[in-house]
Amino acid sequence: MAVKTWTAVMVAMLSANGAIVQAMPLHNSTLPSIQYQDTLAGVEATQYFVATIEPGEDLSNVTWTEVASKPTAEIEKRQFGPGGPGGACSVVNERHYTVLSSGTWWTNWCHDRRTVWPDGVVLVGQSRSTSITVSSEISISIPKLGDAISAKLGYSITKTKSVDMSQGCHGRSDWTGPHGVWWQEKMGWAESEVEDITYWMGGQQCFHPEIRKKSRAHANWPDPDNTGFRQFEYGCRDAQSDAGPWCNFLADSLQETS
Repeated sequence: MAVKTWTAVMVAMLSANGAIVQAMPLHNSTLPSIQYQDTLAGVEATQYFVATIEPGEDLSNVTWTEVASKPTAEIEKRQFGPGGPGGACSVVNERHYTVLSSGTWWTNWCHDRRTVWPDGVVLVGQSRSTSITVSSEISISIPKLGDAISAKLGYSITKTKSVDMSQGCHGRSDWTGPHGVWWQEKMGWAESEVEDITYWMGGQQCFHPEIRKKSRAHANWPDPDNTGFRQFEYGCRDAQSDAGPWCNFLADSLQETS
């Protein structure tokens, strides 16, 4: 998936969704209003990486090893050498995941390729279970980012969510012909900051200024109300037509059409 800047992603989602809300009258389904909220930062998840490096060696040449907790001088000395005069140095990278804001959004409406007749029914049909997806400026740990967001929200967003196959559009006897079926999906989103802090440990020959770098990550996930299933909204529209966009129930969300 292509990396997108976080501002462009959110503007596109919300503006497009607002247009659909006004343009899609439904017969047997009330379109819920957009739910959007901002919650300020406060929750973190952190990863720790360590490496052995020769004095003056470039970081691009090192092999990082993830460790379970914050390294200390004694741990570094025991695992990676004393770092004394003329010895190798230890480098630590702390990666902090901080949730900046979160909320919910609705995908654009998409058109089911099937038609519902007055005496018929169209249910979800073929689909797949989905989970969190992430776009970021750097390569990051999706589970660790999910931990930070889950801690903020109070439930796991990394669980895979299946589809309630009983959802769908039922025909009505007062119809004069076939109707189209339209769907949309409720999703959760979060913007997070990823900060890398790199510092050196060892003797005087290991001295190096601390390096700090920040980047952004954007996450989407299904079932933001934690119902246990992907959250679909559906409706029947007058006069079946050949107009798309067509629903792709095998994608990560109904925002991805075919």
